[in-house]
Amino acid sequence: MRKFSSVSFVLAACLIFIFASLIGVSSVFATGGEFTSKSTYDVGADGSGIVTHELRLKNSDKTLGEILNFPVLGVKTSDVSVKRGADEIPKTVDENVGLIKITVPVENRAASSEWELKVIYKSQLLSDLGKVKALQIAPLTLENYQAKSQTESILADLKLGFGIVRGLEPGSKNITAGKQVFDFSNASGPIAGTATILFGESTLLRADYETTLTNNGWWWKTITLALPPDTNQQKVFLKSIEPKPSNLRLDEDGNIVAEYRIGPKKSVKVSASAELVINNVKYDLKNDKKTSDIDKVLVERYTKQTDKWQHNSLQVDVKDSETVVEIIRKVYEKSKENVDVSVDLSTSERTGALTSVDKLVGTLRGKGIPARVVLGLTSSNGSKITAQPKPHAWAEAYVPTVGWVTLDPTLGSKSDLFGTGDVLHIGMALWGMRDDFPPVDFGAAKVNYSSEEAQKSDINQTKLSARKYQVLPGLAILSVKISMPPGNIVDKTAIKSSKMMKLGSLAPLQTIIVKSPAFLGSAYSKEEVKFGIVGAENEFTQEIASAKVDLNFIPMIVLAAVLTMLLIIVIIRKRTRKNKKPQNEVAKFPLNHEISPIYPTDKSDQNFSSSSGEATNIPNHETISHENPAATNTAQKPQIKKKPRRYLIQ
Repeated sequence: MRKFSSVSFVLAACLIFIFASLIGVSSVFATGGEFTSKSTYDVGADGSGIVTHELRLKNSDKTLGEILNFPVLGVKTSDVSVKRGADEIPKTVDENVGLIKITVPVENRAASSEWELKVIYKSQLLSDLGKVKALQIAPLTLENYQAKSQTESILADLKLGFGIVRGLEPGSKNITAGKQVFDFSNASGPIAGTATILFGESTLLRADYETTLTNNGWWWKTITLALPPDTNQQKVFLKSIEPKPSNLRLDEDGNIVAEYRIGPKKSVKVSASAELVINNVKYDLKNDKKTSDIDKVLVERYTKQTDKWQHNSLQVDVKDSETVVEIIRKVYEKSKENVDVSVDLSTSERTGALTSVDKLVGTLRGKGIPARVVLGLTSSNGSKITAQPKPHAWAEAYVPTVGWVTLDPTLGSKSDLFGTGDVLHIGMALWGMRDDFPPVDFGAAKVNYSSEEAQKSDINQTKLSARKYQVLPGLAILSVKISMPPGNIVDKTAIKSSKMMKLGSLAPLQTIIVKSPAFLGSAYSKEEVKFGIVGAENEFTQEIASAKVDLNFIPMIVLAAVLTMLLIIVIIRKRTRKNKKPQNEVAKFPLNHEISPIYPTDKSDQNFSSSSGEATNIPNHETISHENPAATNTAQKPQIKKKPRRYLIQ
């Protein structure tokens, strides 16, 4: 039975192979060929260039079909030439997918065929990122072939400025014939990663927001919108936001947050405009600082384990002797393994790149290093510059004396980006204090790079007013109102009157009111209040605004008037009670005393004359006693017609 099964399996495999050969899909069993390549990218001052690829290919079997898909770099491809030796080979260009479809000569489709190919074309090589021009080149790949060795040379016109290399470092750099030359090579396989060269130090990006905030509930609700924050590589200039929010502030992570108080079943259409200056940075990570050197406040805020960021999500062993940079590098390299380059920040699951970042952040926190997530956009997929920035996520880790350092395990899996930051990363929100997702709306922002100069923030337009509200003699409340102008976030702010009061960082267009008590003589003083940026010595390094204190006696007057009215009401009520006569009041005498009428009390009826001379029949009465009130109520009462009865108290 076992022998029969083995024979059947062999026969079935043979039949499948014959069938596959007949229908032309023998490439299913292909092992692939190999090639060597020498590529040159000659970039002009306008960003256009000529690309030349010289290849030697070797087929290992009949894997090569009629068409060879050859990738192109850049856009607006033209003047395409494909030659085998001196012979031009038929081809077509598919601009939509960025491919040159080369028709392979029949004789070069055979097994073990060795042949040469030369591809030349023109295209727009540089991507326009405003004041920065970017070139990103991934290693050349061919379907069904493995690179045996590769060489790339990038020649850039000096008029572009000196290129800043990110990711893959060139084997050599030099200048010749008005060109900067960057050489990359690998003699034993494909080039190790994507080469990125940026021409320009910084750029300007405009972000315009159009979104509608809706309250679907049946009660008033505060809805927030997060605007781009300052990060380690970008500076935000908030120009405007309409309508004016109920409150504009910086949250715990440093995001600019606009708060709107919206009624039930109502909505508010919000428009905001901001400019971001984004820099290409390279961090100086040559230091020997340990985790014990990290600011304790940052450790408290950004090393906590949460449901989102679990400690030791990645298995990384570190030693006590290792520095902060060494630990970060080790965890970062681990996080680049098995990275999913897809990311969808619009769903509640938020999978892909964010998941890799979460593991990186959680593990760094478990090692005692502050770490947080940056939600934003990127203009690269790791292999080439994209036409429009896409939602992306990366991490930041804190290094003593350096600050927050960018860590992108997703794009870093394509080339080594450790220790650098670039204009390809656009931060839209910081996330690290709590698991709740920041109120960032990626669909609301339209971003565009600009080559214009960034606006200058004039913090001297800050408005400052100060009043002392007199509450009681010798007691006042000092109220200082600060209204920030459009512009940048201002850090390390403080106000000073009789003493210094630190305020921290303030957002542009933010209004803040600071109150403090004043006693005795200082309650009536009209000192000057100053607002500015404070230094390490608790002294102003820059004074921004000042104002004289105004005295306001309205609270004291109102309080005195209220107390006076209350006093008058109390006096009037007391006098009214004193002068008011009692009604239905019972005679005040001992209850055991007897009350007898003044007329005779014998058993017989008595007659006497009234004032009118008429005889009145007065019936006999028993003595009335107050010892039993019930008896009093039931006793027979005398009939009095004209004069009230008079009693004597015995």
